[in-house]
Amino acid sequence: TTQASKYITRILCEGLMTYIGCFDPPNQVLQILSGTYGRTNSHLCRSYSKFSNDDNKKCWHDVTKYLKNSCDGRIGCGMQTKKIEKDFGNPCKNKQTRKFLEVKFKCVSKGL
Repeated sequence: TTQASKYITRILCEGLMTYIGCFDPPNQVLQILSGTYGRTNSHLCRSYSKFSNDDNKKCWHDVTKYLKNSCDGRIGCGMQTKKIEKDFGNPCKNKQTRKFLEVKFKCVSKGL
């Protein structure tokens, strides 16, 4: 298996920002495979309160197309959960539910 065919998963808890990129080997660009924003998993980015049962909620937006438009074909791409929530709204009814961005991407040769 080559590096280019493996996909990478990046988890970004609510309120944070990150930068993903394809730097090694050179001449690679991003290809977003999927993206969700909300809660799809009870174990990631758990709530601040130990008394909250909101971690078990399933509520999310599919943001794949949004991330593809922003990042596909680029060497690197910045992401902010605040911007995504501003553009898509809160996917969870309870405003206290702690959300996260989950992005799956791979690096592919330029021009493919």
